[in-house]
Amino acid sequence: ECTVPGLGPGLQYNVRVQSVTPENTVSESVAISATTNPSPVTSISVLIRTTTSLTVMWTPSEDSRKESYTYSVVVTSENGTWNYSTPQGAEQLDLQGLQPGLRYNVSVYSVTPENTISEPLSESNTTSPEHTPGITCYRRSGYTLTVRWLRPRGRYTGFNVSLNAKPPVNDNYTNSLTGEFKDLYPGRTYTVTVYTQLDKIRSQKATEECTTDPAPIIAGAVVGSLLGLVLIVLLLFFLTNRYRRKHVRPEFSNMKTLDSVVPTSKPHPVEGYEDYFRKNHADSDFGFAEEYQTLSTVGKSQSKEEALLAENKEKNRYTNVLPYDSSLVSLSLLPNTVNSNYINASYMPGYKSEKEFIATQGPLPGTIADFWRMVWEQNSEAIVMVTNCTELNRVKCEHYWPLDYTPCTYWDITVSVTSETILPEWTLRDFSVRKTDEEESRTVRHFHFTAWPDHGVPDTTDVLIRFQNLLRSYLNERKRKGSTIVHCSAGVGRTGTLIALDYLLQQIQCEQVVDVYGIVHEMRKRRPFMVQTESQYIFLHQCMLDTVSSKPVTDHIYENQGDLIYENVSAVSG
Repeated sequence: ECTVPGLGPGLQYNVRVQSVTPENTVSESVAISATTNPSPVTSISVLIRTTTSLTVMWTPSEDSRKESYTYSVVVTSENGTWNYSTPQGAEQLDLQGLQPGLRYNVSVYSVTPENTISEPLSESNTTSPEHTPGITCYRRSGYTLTVRWLRPRGRYTGFNVSLNAKPPVNDNYTNSLTGEFKDLYPGRTYTVTVYTQLDKIRSQKATEECTTDPAPIIAGAVVGSLLGLVLIVLLLFFLTNRYRRKHVRPEFSNMKTLDSVVPTSKPHPVEGYEDYFRKNHADSDFGFAEEYQTLSTVGKSQSKEEALLAENKEKNRYTNVLPYDSSLVSLSLLPNTVNSNYINASYMPGYKSEKEFIATQGPLPGTIADFWRMVWEQNSEAIVMVTNCTELNRVKCEHYWPLDYTPCTYWDITVSVTSETILPEWTLRDFSVRKTDEEESRTVRHFHFTAWPDHGVPDTTDVLIRFQNLLRSYLNERKRKGSTIVHCSAGVGRTGTLIALDYLLQQIQCEQVVDVYGIVHEMRKRRPFMVQTESQYIFLHQCMLDTVSSKPVTDHIYENQGDLIYENVSAVSG
């Protein structure tokens, strides 16, 4: 070998090699071309553009062939490595599709036309944190204002919150998702501004106008109103006790106190079901409304101690949809993590077993890993999703599966999308699910019903019945027989409707009876608000009528626009 010093960077050289004997006879020459490595770029900068983009800029070297150089840009983060190539003469590259609040290391290499590569020059920067997607004024008085905001995607270290008061309330830093402002004026409209902070990097601002309550009414009116309220409460207490003494036996215990006076089932033979339906449908569904009202107290006396623990409160999407301890799904405990066994999920009865289903809320950003742990530990073969991730510009469920065919790891569970079939009313996905320390890989099918309207119930029964039949056919062929996981946003309204529909369709086939009331009663003993609205209850009856008569209808005889949809659970009283 021979080392030739003093050559120029990025230049192509032709080399000839000959053999020479001691007598100076010379062989035929062998020729080869080789190109020296180019010089690295002389400078590099990585500029923040948005929450999901960075711009890389560099200064080319002074090599004589620099105009012919292309550049290789290698981007690395904790989520992976990406390679980019630029055309000749490029001096910058825009990086798109990044994650908010994540640090990226960027290395730039000079590349000759002959593909020799320079040493890299590197620089790092972090994408901007994302601003909160929504601010809500959820508690207010004449002099105090409390606001809550949604958790942004990606990483952040805290929030800077300000209010345009006089004097202004500026840059209150907090790690929580709530802020409180005091000493305000009644009946004033204030602009609340929230910045997401990641160390020294600040997001774009999010703003919301909040109005304090008007000034309090005069003290005399307050006292009079309070006295009137006290008299009403005392009167109601007296009448209630009098009624109980006459109608209720004293020897009740546990949950039977409320439930013992409520029927547990109301089965109706298929032959006479149409007459029963028409009777209860009369007078604006008065009969169904009466039935549904009797279910309002079922199960409510049960304890919810696990859900109410301080460590678990942030794991609940809605403050009043909390699982009962008696039917709570429990996860395995993680090492050195208190209360890591809690998830807002409840076992639900099916037609074939007491734990055939699990009703749960749509995962939150902080509970996605718990959701997949539940899928694995419960040996589930199907997930049924009866909501869209966003409805009416509100987040109803976090996107908890990979966005594409790139595997994602949630704690110690790796999930891959192996297939996806998008249809007008639903989407079917197959997931490959594997625990990182185990060889076993399981297939889980994702049944995503996308045709449920933002308000009320579906316009016709046939689409949901066809979807349910598809799900039931799949479950009947499975061998693992783990609990099927069903969720919407809160895990009570649409979730309860779907589980009840599966039960009732099998009940008709096997027993020739219909008992909508009975299955709703059973579900409410295990999770509050199951089949959450009167219109959902009537919709189930309509599904049964259309099934036994084989005449799907298109009018909205079961639609009650006055009902709250299940997502608005904060206003539900029964």
